[in-house]
Amino acid sequence: MKSKSPAQSNIHKDARIGKFSIIDKDVMIEDDVEIGNYCQIKSGSVIKKGSIIKNNVTIGYKNIIHANCHIDSYCSIMDNNIFHSATKIGSHTIIGNNVTIKSFNNIGVYCILRDDVVVGESCKLTAYCELRNKVILGDNTSFGSRCTISANAVIGSNVTIKYGFVLTDTPNLLNGEHKEVDGIQDGTFIGANVTLMPGFKIGKNCIIGACSQVRSNVPDNEIWYGSPARFHKKM
Repeated sequence: MKSKSPAQSNIHKDARIGKFSIIDKDVMIEDDVEIGNYCQIKSGSVIKKGSIIKNNVTIGYKNIIHANCHIDSYCSIMDNNIFHSATKIGSHTIIGNNVTIKSFNNIGVYCILRDDVVVGESCKLTAYCELRNKVILGDNTSFGSRCTISANAVIGSNVTIKYGFVLTDTPNLLNGEHKEVDGIQDGTFIGANVTLMPGFKIGKNCIIGACSQVRSNVPDNEIWYGSPARFHKKM
């Protein structure tokens, strides 16, 4: 069964629709788009020229997928998201609601981007990363595998974060259930298996050594490492 039919004039004649895909009547699909088998695309979504949607992908309501995007198999995309041009989404990834992913991004397999996340241009998330609600990433920022960024954190541009990083939001028990998060500023390098504790900030152009636990604010242009992390030297 194919959902493409003469009644659906908003599906371009040169679009390729796979077997058993279900596409709501008012979905717009432009030319040179490829939709795999067993996909589902809900009302109000737009798939622009040259994009490829692989098998078993679910796309919810009112999503805009710009030109030349690639969404791999078994992804689940909720509602009201915008993927700008040339973005790649790895297989088995889950995208929440109201997410904006700017151009030239590469989101790895088994990642989770929760509601209201914003990803800047030319970022890379390796496998099994999670960005929780309202996280903001700047441009040209990269993550190794299995990183977790807690809700409301802000990560700057040109930041490199190696695998196993956790930015926590564990409540301060002296302050009830209130959760505090801050973030990481532009140009900083974070080694593998680093933890940034709640409410603390890492400044611009810093280096944090592998396996460090950051329990205080790190000023700009400094090298810190250890558990707890301590100042080592100025850059």
